[in-house]
Amino acid sequence: MKKNGKKLAKVRKTLIFSIVFASLLITINPITTPTVTAANTALANLPSTGDIQIFVNGAAVVFDVPPIIQDGRTLVPLRAIFEALGAEVVWEAATQTINATREDATITLRIGETAMSANGVGIILDVPPQIMGDRTLVPVRAIAESFGALVGWDEATRTVTITEAGFAPSPSPSPAAIITPVPAPIVTLPDAANTRGNSVGNIVNGGVAAMQGDWVYYSNWDDAASIYVININGGGRQKLNNDWSLYLNIVNNRIYYSNMDDNSRIYAINTDGSGKQRINDDWSAYINVVGDRIYYVNGNDNSSIYAMGLNGSGRQKINDDSSGYINVVGDKIYYVNWDDNSSIYVIGTDGSGRQKICDDNSAYINVVGGQIYYTNWSDNGTLYAISTDGGGRRKLNDDVSVFINVHNDKIYCLISGFENGIFAINTDGSGRQRINSDPSFDINIVGEWIYYGLEPNYSLYIINTDGTNRRPAD
Repeated sequence: MKKNGKKLAKVRKTLIFSIVFASLLITINPITTPTVTAANTALANLPSTGDIQIFVNGAAVVFDVPPIIQDGRTLVPLRAIFEALGAEVVWEAATQTINATREDATITLRIGETAMSANGVGIILDVPPQIMGDRTLVPVRAIAESFGALVGWDEATRTVTITEAGFAPSPSPSPAAIITPVPAPIVTLPDAANTRGNSVGNIVNGGVAAMQGDWVYYSNWDDAASIYVININGGGRQKLNNDWSLYLNIVNNRIYYSNMDDNSRIYAINTDGSGKQRINDDWSAYINVVGDRIYYVNGNDNSSIYAMGLNGSGRQKINDDSSGYINVVGDKIYYVNWDDNSSIYVIGTDGSGRQKICDDNSAYINVVGGQIYYTNWSDNGTLYAISTDGGGRRKLNDDVSVFINVHNDKIYCLISGFENGIFAINTDGSGRQRINSDPSFDINIVGEWIYYGLEPNYSLYIINTDGTNRRPAD
């Protein structure tokens, strides 16, 4: 751990922190056209597709050859699923290659090979496309999610649901419309459609912990910063990857992170650890996954802000400023402009409306409830707040306050250097309370737990937000 601790320390001290698709696969037929029934048709009256049902946006897709499950993966006839998703398919018989396009998304697969390309990004499939009889079978989750759809699986009814971004179910949805998304053992239904991958307070502190449902995902610094998952009550702990991982975000049962072992490129895995995918080739930090977009600082381009789709498509540059501590809130991106004395700026998520909010030399900005909380190095590192419109600037304390994380009307931060520990302060500056006495850094909060780095060994510890139950995170 000391070796990895030194790497983590170097990253922290320089202020630079840096998916193959999941298990279901669907059989695809290159020459069969699907039949789609109304979303409210009773399951008992659907034409038979074996004992596995496939729904796209609440409507059943009927195949002339039933879907199958192989090695725990679901497979379906090719052309039917592509056309149900509105994609055009080209079959190259000579090379046994499948090419599918929809709008600006392109997918390429080859029979018998686990390597797949989605918008130029390589993906490794758990089960390859294959020919059975006179039908071509392809991976369902890989296909659907390459087009930005959410895939769910109901083991009890053996039903696959595919829901595209922007689809609004009818007031009386079919049984398939209420299926718990995959993977069921990891998440619960109310949290399966998270629209924000992590809190802004966690992201500006390295994003070492994130939460979905009753499960906490964290970078285990005692195991080379690999991602682990554990139930909020302490059970079910398991390791999910072997990458040095920071800036964790969880959206739609996928974990997005900066892979420090691969030049800080963005990767993603499923919440059960399967299906590893590289999303981009940029050196990426301060990753904010919001809705169907990934926002990040691109270290290969002057630390400018970039955005792209969840599969890496539609990559665009947002600004020309050297940027840090980015907070994506609504349709705005708040950030520290290192080209302008670390002043606080705001810009639209489409790159429009750039403006300066304040002149303070700022760090660790948290945009919460229309207020920006930040460390003000223009005033000896003390804690300040200002409205997002630039008004109401005020000083909250007289202490050096760093690693700020705003959570449930409290500001958690390290006070007066490493030796004095983490404190909680009301957002109006009153009610200061000591949480620990550890030399701490990188304060992340999930539920009512604080995950933090512990000097000098650079181990990850956790403690309740009330200061009780301190222990190592591993």
